[in-house]
Amino acid sequence: MRDAHGRRGLALVSQDVIRRDILMLQKLRRDHLGTSSFFYLDISYEETLRRHGTRPQRNQFSAEDMRKWYLERDVLPDGCETLIGQDSSLEETVRRIMREAGLTTHHPTSIPSA
Repeated sequence: MRDAHGRRGLALVSQDVIRRDILMLQKLRRDHLGTSSFFYLDISYEETLRRHGTRPQRNQFSAEDMRKWYLERDVLPDGCETLIGQDSSLEETVRRIMREAGLTTHHPTSIPSA
């Protein structure tokens, strides 16, 4: 995402960190003066496990840990998140987020390959 948009003017906050450790998205949205966009990757537990196995952080926590944390459709109550399904490719997801967050006015570089 940062490669596609550029390094400045974009903060990416990991869903894992926010939902598991901080849980303050609504306050962050309320307090931020600029545009705030929230996207929820709506994927099954099985797909979550599969994707986790491809990440550099895959050894930081186990499938059992993830089972405890996983809540299906764990969206914010005010409906501010855009849901992205597990059938969306990485490229489709990046383009959609950039378009819906209004980030397409910048000079993007390339979208990283999976």
